[in-house]
Amino acid sequence: KRREHTIHSAHANLTLVNSAAAREDLRWLGRGNGRWVLKEAIRRLQADPTMETRHMKTLRENALAQRELRLHGKYRILFNIDLERREVTILVVAIKRHNELFVRGQRFRAWEACG
Repeated sequence: KRREHTIHSAHANLTLVNSAAAREDLRWLGRGNGRWVLKEAIRRLQADPTMETRHMKTLRENALAQRELRLHGKYRILFNIDLERREVTILVVAIKRHNELFVRGQRFRAWEACG
């Protein structure tokens, strides 16, 4: 079951899709934090999901995700944009501790395989 939100960005009307893994990542953060992270991600992506800012960056080419959104210093949202399908897909929601990403309490190792 896909969860979708329509985001009306300056770029175009896009559909925000949470992958099943991202939904589990948000649940792991807890009800309050998970909702805040999702709400803030939607708010930031509405401006323009392709924009380069201090908190939204294009990642080096990898097999996992095209872009990263940084929230409140410690949350990282990895997402892809498909302009042809008009979709923004959230793939991973992680917590950054020092130089490492943690997803659902475990060190995120999939990133290393993509590097």
